[in-house]
Amino acid sequence: MPIMYPHLLKKIPLFALLDDEEVAVLSEQLDQKRVFAGQMVFNQGDAGGTMYVVQSGKIEIFVKDDNNERVVLSTIEPGGIFGELSLLDNEPRSAGAKAIEDTFLFVIDRHDLEMLFEKHKHAALDIMTMLSRRIREA
Repeated sequence: MPIMYPHLLKKIPLFALLDDEEVAVLSEQLDQKRVFAGQMVFNQGDAGGTMYVVQSGKIEIFVKDDNNERVVLSTIEPGGIFGELSLLDNEPRSAGAKAIEDTFLFVIDRHDLEMLFEKHKHAALDIMTMLSRRIREA
């Protein structure tokens, strides 16, 4: 189901440099997903190619250590993104993601970005700029 409110995407740092037309094109491609508290979004090792933006709720990102103990890497709150590395390199998930409360997510796959970049080539640089800032912060 396409996102009905493109202005919500503008509030997400990853898309902050996109203009209104670019955000509208992207929002037409996205889907929403609801996950309930305790439900896995994906497991470590799952196939990638999709990233997520938390619209509401909270997601825990974790790995399992050598003793099979859960090590929490981060908690993603509204406006936060996760799964972006797998979207870019299409490699298996390096961590697991689990809803710690009922959550609504925007789902972004490679095709969504391809559609945006076909219509607005310079949008790729804007998104790469914001992803680089995120990587530097990490």
